[in-house]
Order: sequence, then structure tokens, then C-alpha cells
Amino acid sequence: MAEEKRSVSVIYEKAKNSDTVPITGAYGGPAPTGTGLVVHFFVEYPSIPNSTELEVEDGKIINAKGGKNISRGDITREIQFTSFMSAKTAITLGEFLIEKARLLTND
Repeated sequence: MAEEKRSVSVIYEKAKNSDTVPITGAYGGPAPTGTGLVVHFFVEYPSIPNSTELEVEDGKIINAKGGKNISRGDITREIQFTSFMSAKTAITLGEFLIEKARLLTND
């Protein structure tokens, strides 16, 4: 007897604490246990100063617009979220992203 064709419907629901965040890149690699990949997704932007040093004379700030900025670096990569996935999931996700990106670039 031929096997009956079956299907299932899949419902997508957004978790209550889920946010939509911008992503400009990712950093990561194999987990120390070798059981999957750890990927930190980030948004990148020019760093804002860690602090600004202003001149004070007679207890008053002079030239408030022209202070000396003390920076931590030129670019900040702010981690938006971290994900752990199996190698198979990483490959599937990568293929999915490439396929969808090609729809935008006409490749």
C-alpha cells in the first residue's frame, strides 16, 4: 500500500521578550566544547567619547564646545545578541541568508 502524503502547518510566533535589532556583522567561532558555533551579532558605529575633558576657569566651564575627547577606540561593535547553533543549523542558516540576499541583489 502506498504511503499517504501528509503535511503539517507551521505557525511563527514572536516571543514576548523578542526585539527586532539592526545587525551589521557577526563575530564568533566554534564553541570550546566543539559541539556547535557561538555567534555574536553586532551593530557597528563610530565610537562616542568615553569622556570629554573641559577647561575650567574660576569654577566655570570655558569653551564647552571645544573640550578634549578621550576615546576608547575608533569603532564600537555593540553586541545585540549571541546565538549558539549546531554546524548543520549554521550551514542551513547561511544558505538561507545567501538565497534571500540574492533576491535583493539580482545575482
